[in-house]
Amino acid sequence: CYSRRSRDVLATHVDPDRLFVAQNTLNTTELFELRDKLLKEGRSQVRKRLGLPDQPTFVFVGQLVARKGTDDLISFIKAITERQPATLVIIGDGPERVSMEESVTAQGLDDHVRFLGSISDADKLAPHIFASDVMVIPGYVGLVINHAFSFGVPILTQDPPDDTPFHGPEIESLVVGENGLMVRREPGALVAGALRILEDRPRFSDNALEYCRQHLAVEHLIDTIEEALKFATQDGRSG
Repeated sequence: CYSRRSRDVLATHVDPDRLFVAQNTLNTTELFELRDKLLKEGRSQVRKRLGLPDQPTFVFVGQLVARKGTDDLISFIKAITERQPATLVIIGDGPERVSMEESVTAQGLDDHVRFLGSISDADKLAPHIFASDVMVIPGYVGLVINHAFSFGVPILTQDPPDDTPFHGPEIESLVVGENGLMVRREPGALVAGALRILEDRPRFSDNALEYCRQHLAVEHLIDTIEEALKFATQDGRSG
């Protein structure tokens, strides 16, 4: 099974002993090594190297499409900067980029928002995530949550727009109030969530990294697949 939720659904029809959960993940071994290297440099120094002011920094990583909450993202940084200095780094590309850039300029946010385009190289992407306080994804959340947690960066997102499934199965890794927040879709909720995380950022960060080490490390994925294969090939178990 790809997620605990799918395992629980199947468990009502199949012997639970025959069900294994292999959560999809990234090459966490590589990501942890990159984090350790950046940690030695220090977050303030990494920000300086990237040309970022040493102030609350938010990052968005993903396609710039409507379902990712691109409109809410710009409204969010506008509201944050009305309270305090802050920077939003947007990594990704897509059909909404032009309108987002126009909205940023129209609202006088050019000094607060950076569009970096798509970055696929892990070495080049790592510093931007590491330098951030919070990853903000107002819309659909998928595997990017694993990426954020690998660097100890908590995630902030919103409830689905209705009762239908919205986020990817990876959202199960979000433990609300521990390694991130999922807030209601109402005015001011994202800003309030961001301020809450910033106030308690070390705890959120430690929890995000520890969750990744315990549940999302690539070794866990490999071990679970091996366990399932051994189970399936035991005498009397196959078929």
